[in-house]
Amino acid sequence: MNDRLNRYALLAAAIGAASTVISLLSSRVVSSSVFQVALAALTALGFSAALASSITALRKYPSSLRILLIGPPAAGKTVYLTVLFRELETGRVGNLIFAPFGDETTSMVARNFASLASGRFPLPTPMGAFDIYEAVARFGGPFGRHYRIHVNDSAGEHLTNIEKWSPQDDGLMKLLIHSDAVIMMVDCVRVLHLDDGRIAQLETSLIATLNVMIEKRSENPTALFPVPVALVLSKSDVAWEIDDGEAIVLHRLENLVAVAQRRCRRFKYFFVSSLGSRPGDDGAPPRVLHPSKVTDPLIWILRG
Repeated sequence: MNDRLNRYALLAAAIGAASTVISLLSSRVVSSSVFQVALAALTALGFSAALASSITALRKYPSSLRILLIGPPAAGKTVYLTVLFRELETGRVGNLIFAPFGDETTSMVARNFASLASGRFPLPTPMGAFDIYEAVARFGGPFGRHYRIHVNDSAGEHLTNIEKWSPQDDGLMKLLIHSDAVIMMVDCVRVLHLDDGRIAQLETSLIATLNVMIEKRSENPTALFPVPVALVLSKSDVAWEIDDGEAIVLHRLENLVAVAQRRCRRFKYFFVSSLGSRPGDDGAPPRVLHPSKVTDPLIWILRG
């Protein structure tokens, strides 16, 4: 019995040591000398060279993740990305370590957040333009994966000009074809207050976007679409103020949800609030923001 307990104790110690060593291997901040020592220790503990080599590759080459954000005008896309990046940048969300990447993204997030802090909403993305938000991210733990994230924020007017899209277009069509994930954003204010006819038009535009993306990527129409699709229902504080608000929003978008669930391998909807409350009577954002659930869609996409 004692021999068996000793073997279990030795096994537990080896697993613990291996976990520590693998954590070092997964980190991008340790020095080369420490990394080489950790690599040798992993091999000495009996792990295969192939595993060590795989971890080395993950450490050196982050996975590129291209995300397209699309939705109607004034759905809150720019505000959402600004608050999302600030929330992730200012602390860990679970075990995700996140940082904006590049001068353009850093200055854009800072500028937009300064506008919100001074009582003004950021300027919307101009028609025909795409604001690109870039970041690097890593999940903690022994096998933490590194990501280089590119989020393309499209002008909402694209959704009202679907018939003008062209396969040769270097803009939205190219992003639809090459994105690794898609976030469709619709705000709850619009969903709760538009008449049935305009809701039908909105659903038709979003369903057409999904169908065009599947068709142009030459996907098998009978197979589930492999690209993750998140439906982000922004300004959800409005829905949370009324009884069964979320259920009402989903009922009004039931055709869009049904099509996405039927055609996509990974689809999920998220209720989020970038501000945490309604704008003031003057239309200005609240002075103090209380974001709610804004990080959930990106975490879901990253976790695969």
